[in-house]
Amino acid sequence: MKFVRKFQAELPVYYEKAITDYLRKIGELIKEMVASGINFLENVLIVITVPAEYLEKDKAIMRKCAYNAELIKERYSKNLQFTTEPEAAAVYCMENNLKVTDLNTPETTFMIVDCGGGTVDLTTRKLLKDKQLGEVTERAGDFCGNNSDFTNYEMDIEDVVPVVMQYVTEEVQEKMEENDWVIEFGYDDIKSMFDSVVGRIIKMIHMQLDNNRETCSAMLLVGGLSQSKYLQERIKQEFQHRVKNISVPLQPIAAISRGAALYGLSMINSAPNFENSHKFVINERVLKYTYGISHVWKKGDPIERRRSNGRIHKFLSLAQRGTVVEINQEFTSMIFPISSTQSAVDFLIYFTAKYSAQYIDEDGMEKLESLLISLPDVHYGRRPILFGLTFGRMEITASAKNQLNGQNYQTTLKFDI
Repeated sequence: MKFVRKFQAELPVYYEKAITDYLRKIGELIKEMVASGINFLENVLIVITVPAEYLEKDKAIMRKCAYNAELIKERYSKNLQFTTEPEAAAVYCMENNLKVTDLNTPETTFMIVDCGGGTVDLTTRKLLKDKQLGEVTERAGDFCGNNSDFTNYEMDIEDVVPVVMQYVTEEVQEKMEENDWVIEFGYDDIKSMFDSVVGRIIKMIHMQLDNNRETCSAMLLVGGLSQSKYLQERIKQEFQHRVKNISVPLQPIAAISRGAALYGLSMINSAPNFENSHKFVINERVLKYTYGISHVWKKGDPIERRRSNGRIHKFLSLAQRGTVVEINQEFTSMIFPISSTQSAVDFLIYFTAKYSAQYIDEDGMEKLESLLISLPDVHYGRRPILFGLTFGRMEITASAKNQLNGQNYQTTLKFDI
């Protein structure tokens, strides 16, 4: 999504329109196949998987496109839910491989190695009670490329890249004509192309295992690249002394889509109307960012950073990156208005990939949303406000409660896209 936005000017269509049109066609197919005779907008739960690195704004764009594609009745309908690709893969493996190996018991820790078309994602999970999952360490990811099983391969230049023929030297041309412009790549040639990729994957796994606080009982390989026998053998050889069980699901490419379906079914079974579901497959996550709000200069802060109005906009951290949070867990802080006569407060919410930060203008700091609240009863002076951030399944809710009169404000971080 970020790549698409960056190169928007070079695309022949607007990216939101392309996504919307794609979702609309998918929706038409779904309605034709599975929604016959039922009210689709009222009775169908849609689960969309997104990459783990998606920001809240990226998910908001997907939600907007799904609404425009007429997959949901209201833009913020509960009938559309998100889960990340690593989480979906973990759900699939939990319901399949872990059962087969008798490892589907609480406290079992396992790693998902998702080797996809261009990236590799590593996530370590722990089985909790009632088939719930917790995240043990932060996700690790990298761009590593893709390949299939290694075999000898012949490339016919005339068919594949005929334009190259005009650039070869006369000597090379004679040799190529003798071979009918066919180049043969042997096993070792192809293997050498991917040795560095496999090496990087192995290095990432070592680092993830080193960061684990508990022993990893199983490692499950999913994604297209995981079908490579060479990669499987290298990983098993490298980690057989550290992980008891290393395996590949029967359909590793379908692990994410099938896991998303299982995730949706778990929500339906726990709360048929999706509204009050408290029993989720994914019960704990590790925060990928540090979240907080802007607050002003206090005595002892550097004077040189003061603005013309005498204030310094600092960063008050509420939830730190790397923290393990449960679904719907709230992080709060008591805030007081700057002035006793202040009749409103605008909470500016920021996030950063850093573990700690002091100022909102630091590199990597981004504004997420704002929450404007009214503060009547100015005669009470500096009224205390309990501000909180609640981390739901895939979205964040900001809230502010006036501790004197009980007024409560909240937003689900609706973005101005």
